[in-house]
Amino acid sequence: MACLMSAPTHNTQIAYAGASAVAGAIAVGLSSERSMTLAEAALEGARLGEVEAHRSGRIVGGAGVSRRIEIAVEIGTRYRADIEAARAELIEVIGNGVAMAEAVPHAFGLVAAVDGNPWKAIVAAVNGGNDSDTIAMIAGAVAAAWTGAESIPQALIDEVSAVNGLELAVVAEGLATFNAKMIGGTPMKRYWLEMTSPEHAALAGNTVAVLPVAATEQHGPHLPVGTDCLINNGIVAAALGKLGDDIPAVVLPLQPVGASQEHLDYAGSLAHAAPDLMQSWTRVLDCAVLSTGLKRILIFNSHGGQSGLLAAVALDQRVRHNILGAYATWFDAGYPDGLFCEDEIRTGFHGGDIETSLMLALHPELVVMEHFGDFRSSVDSIEASTQQLSANPGGGRAGGLGWKAQDLNTDGVTGDAGLATAEKGRVLLDHTAKALRR
Repeated sequence: MACLMSAPTHNTQIAYAGASAVAGAIAVGLSSERSMTLAEAALEGARLGEVEAHRSGRIVGGAGVSRRIEIAVEIGTRYRADIEAARAELIEVIGNGVAMAEAVPHAFGLVAAVDGNPWKAIVAAVNGGNDSDTIAMIAGAVAAAWTGAESIPQALIDEVSAVNGLELAVVAEGLATFNAKMIGGTPMKRYWLEMTSPEHAALAGNTVAVLPVAATEQHGPHLPVGTDCLINNGIVAAALGKLGDDIPAVVLPLQPVGASQEHLDYAGSLAHAAPDLMQSWTRVLDCAVLSTGLKRILIFNSHGGQSGLLAAVALDQRVRHNILGAYATWFDAGYPDGLFCEDEIRTGFHGGDIETSLMLALHPELVVMEHFGDFRSSVDSIEASTQQLSANPGGGRAGGLGWKAQDLNTDGVTGDAGLATAEKGRVLLDHTAKALRR
């Protein structure tokens, strides 16, 4: 694939070897079964690239990429405790210009010198000058494939994404999935409905079974009744994309009807009574645990109206099956600083800026933008008439009220949907997916 991508403009043995060395190192680094070291993967990739050039490319004069990678890695390893000395010798012996035979080996030498730390490799490349952007990109990508990208400051990743309009997390997840298929690996099946019965029986004992629970209820004139379901699916999918195959987790079928009695005066809303809903979740979890021997379950919720039911169901699983019973609601993970105003976080909890931004990121085709509005909540007026009760308890309010959607706004939603953007939705999606992954 590396040679195919290089062929239109760079079809020499030097170009093929350099591209294939980088591709090979990254592919093996991302694999859950590494059969060789980083240097071995790079050298094998370079060798295969040279073979392909003899078959379909051009042979030209120039230094051999494979041998220069070997020399660069030896230099980096020798000066592992002194990055300045390593870079100086790499520049003198290998070079750090635009030529493939300089940039690619130099990058591998830096990765060896920093012992695989991607952020240190990037900084070392940038400080070396010349073709620093190319070398930094190669060194950072290779190192991160082997040791992870956690050393790279998240603020810088966010800034690069925002300034360039890139969705780096989505691109990375897609490339990782493609890589698993290309190298012959079989990614772990993650969805209960896609697995065969023998595959369920063979699940590892430490597998986490996630039960997504949502709701089907009106979300005003601008969002579909399936908003909570679609948001739940989107967060779960994004979180799965961040998991390696070495982390066993499967997703049970989404439970689409929840405790939505407060919305039943609006067309399209569906609801279970709370006791029936808890019994339904319990029955699904019982079947999953008893048929597979699973020892870990997580109820993942996307509807605020049923948050209070989760703990009892999780505890019941713990008591009756002696397993780990956990639960989470996506908005309990909080929001990135400054993404949403305090009023939206406090009162815009249904169809406002927050949920509309997520839907613009996940399913913009389902958002009716001409019906956007500032759906002001009556929470403040309700709280002004009582000292301890609130429609959304907390923050010093000891008790809550049983409210119907129209009590807060006649359109059945609260918050300023006009503030919503797809970019805010993407940032929030990544934030919540990372929280669920952890």
